[in-house]
Amino acid sequence: MSVRSLDGKKCLITGAGSGIGRATALRASEAGAELFLTDINNLGLEETVAMVGAAGGTVSMAKALDISDYDEVVKFGTEIHTQFSPMDVVMNIAGISAWGTIENLEHRHWKSMVDVNLMGPIHVMETFVPPMIRAARVGTWSMCLRPPGSWPCRGMPPTVRASSAFAVSPKCCDSI
Repeated sequence: MSVRSLDGKKCLITGAGSGIGRATALRASEAGAELFLTDINNLGLEETVAMVGAAGGTVSMAKALDISDYDEVVKFGTEIHTQFSPMDVVMNIAGISAWGTIENLEHRHWKSMVDVNLMGPIHVMETFVPPMIRAARVGTWSMCLRPPGSWPCRGMPPTVRASSAFAVSPKCCDSI
């Protein structure tokens, strides 16, 4: 079974407090998704929730957290899974960048990018994809890592970070 529409689907979106994550949340809401949102920036996340609500969309849960913190992600997943059935769609959009030349970037910059852009999506997938599989949604998900400049879904800008990963059917994004 593949997800061909987001209408009525439970959709987790990380990085929903700004930029591509916010745009994805608004677009998914327009397509009828029930949203579960997170971002490290609580103010930005609250603004996204308000924008979705003002447009008539549904945010069932929103929580500010750092996806590079495995324990925080697991706690959020537990909160969601005790109240709701597993997600239909998981979109890892949170990501960070450090700009500068190699000699000007410090080790902490690289570590931070690896923690957020690599380990963050792994934490989210470890927490949210297994319940999708156990709920007999096998065959409805695939993970795609998109390099910078790629175009993962119709209507999405070409600046998606390399960390962006989607746990959905390849056909899901036809509705976005």
